[in-house]
Amino acid sequence: MPQNDKQPLVEVKIDPPRGIEYPVTDGVYARQEVTANIEQAVRLLEEANAVRLLEEANPDKIITLGGNCLVSQAKFLKDVGVDFKIQRESFLSHDEIKQFMSRFDHILVHLDIDVLDAKLFHSTYFANPELVGDGSGSGRMTMAKLGDILQLIFNNSDVVGLTIAEYLPFDEHKLSQMFEGLDIFKD
Repeated sequence: MPQNDKQPLVEVKIDPPRGIEYPVTDGVYARQEVTANIEQAVRLLEEANAVRLLEEANPDKIITLGGNCLVSQAKFLKDVGVDFKIQRESFLSHDEIKQFMSRFDHILVHLDIDVLDAKLFHSTYFANPELVGDGSGSGRMTMAKLGDILQLIFNNSDVVGLTIAEYLPFDEHKLSQMFEGLDIFKD
């Protein structure tokens, strides 16, 4: 992500995939691990915010990188005053996007990376041939079209939050696993 000294980075360290099966609890796969990660995020942000409050600065915007759709519903987003109204329809034009945004004082953008065409961008769920998916299929958007829409949103509204979710760098993970087997990385 672009570096910005005016924006503190709070990193939630999660365990890397271990190739084990997790239980489904209350309909959520690996619920205990997911809940622990969210609780860790809230705790870290509260600690970071406490430091910022000492400096008389309150966060009025937040960017969340990683995770799945759940991260946009986390407690810390509500703490910065995000009232959730979800757009569930497909927009056909820039005018429709502007009309939707005009109904709100502030906008939270939840970007699922898997809106991108998996043939053009490979760090999505749908680009991994080992996974079966949920039947929804891959996105069809190009990077240029996504950039165009994001510019439209950011140029025409007060964006108070940005979530970039569902970024799944499978190629990088496989490369890392391969390198783990080489002695040069162990010495």
